[in-house]
Formats: sequence, C-alpha cells, structure tokens
Amino acid sequence: MRYSGSSRRRIFAAGTFLAAAMLAGASTLSAQGSRGLYLSTDVGFAQGAGTEAALSGPNSPTRCDRLLYPSLADAPRDAGCLAGTELGGLYSFNPEMGLAGSFAVGYALGPLSVEVEALQRHQVIHNTLLTLGTQAGAAITGKETEWSPERPPWADISEFRGRQFFANLTWSVPTGGRLTPYLGVGGGLSQVAYRYYLGFARKSIAEGYLEVFGGSRAEPGASPDWQRAAAGTVSELATDVSKIGLGF
Repeated sequence: MRYSGSSRRRIFAAGTFLAAAMLAGASTLSAQGSRGLYLSTDVGFAQGAGTEAALSGPNSPTRCDRLLYPSLADAPRDAGCLAGTELGGLYSFNPEMGLAGSFAVGYALGPLSVEVEALQRHQVIHNTLLTLGTQAGAAITGKETEWSPERPPWADISEFRGRQFFANLTWSVPTGGRLTPYLGVGGGLSQVAYRYYLGFARKSIAEGYLEVFGGSRAEPGASPDWQRAAAGTVSELATDVSKIGLGF
C-alpha cells in the first residue's frame, strides 16, 4: 500500500454502530404455560443508527512526504515537517437497513423463560466525504486545493457485521389467545466488526496539480520532482476494526 502525505502517526477513532433489530420470531415448545426446553429462531430487518468517525493527529504538508523522494534522506526535515498541525477531520456515516437473524436455546418454567441467544446482523454502509472541523490545522486545509475534484477525500466502511451473545429472562403475559405478549430483560457481549478505508486523491497533472504550486502543466519539467511524483497519487489507509463490549 502506498501512503502519500505525512508519514506521521494518525489516530482514527471510529464510532460504534448501535442497531435496533425488528425481528419476527418463530419458536417451539415455548407456549404459554408449558415447561421444558425450547428452541427459537428469528429473522428480520436491522436498522443501524448513524455514527461519526473523527480523524485526528498531526499532519504535515505534502512536500514532507518521504515517499516522494528517491532517498529518504532527501526529504525535508524542517520545523514545518517535524511539528505538523492537527488533522481535525470528520466523517458521518448513515447505514442502510440490513438483515438480522438469531438462534436461542431456553428453558420455560410456565410463563417464565430463561434463554441464551446468538444474533448476527449485516448492513450496507455507503462511503462519505470528509468534513474539516474548526480545529483543522494549516497542513490539511492547505491541501484542499490539491485534492482531485473527481474524487474528493472519502471514507468507506465495508463488510460491516454485528454479533450479540445474550442471556435473556422473559415473562409471558397470560391472554388466553394464540398471541402471547411478553416482558423481558437481557444482557451479554456485543461485537461490531468492519473494514475501514480512507482515501485522499490528488489532482493529476492534467487536472492542474502543478498549478497549485505556481507551476504549469505545459512545462512540467520546471516543477520540483516531488510535485510531479505526488500528482495523481492517492493517500490511503485500510484497516480492519473489531470492538467487543457489554450490551443489554
């Protein structure tokens, strides 16, 4: 993976997706008033709440990127490259409705039931564009003229999946009919996992990258080597994220 731009450390804080599943269930041996072991399966739709990912950490001007030079020793080491300024970026994601399914094993004691449940959901989350905050430093704001108008800075979340492993306690409300409402509480472990991608595409020479620095596409040889090397490149980061926490 080529990562153009500052080689300094970035910290990416990705928000946790909270999903409320609307499930239509089918169960056996759990009718009101029965006793014994039962199995339950559920399938339905899962709607995830929107979330935000904050992009923070030091950032340096493009000219400081050591990957743009034939030798690492040729890269600038002045104060502007060593100190860097704050990134201060924000991405807002809005997932589509997805699919969810669960399987549970429980024991019914009349109207009271105790069960363990495993649930999994999948959702599609479209890519989104970068928004710079008020805390964004000069290095990142100065790069706004470098970005390709065809592919402005974006982030993408793919392969999103959520898993839950819960212990539940339910109380069936007697109605005398086939439909049995119930009250319940549950808690356990909840996991979200996804692939997180960031992309910053620079203008090509044809799009006017050299002009950003006062050069000309008509005379590319007059511009510094690092500018010609940076034109048309993409700074990117791709990483797998997995988070486990308590849920209820």
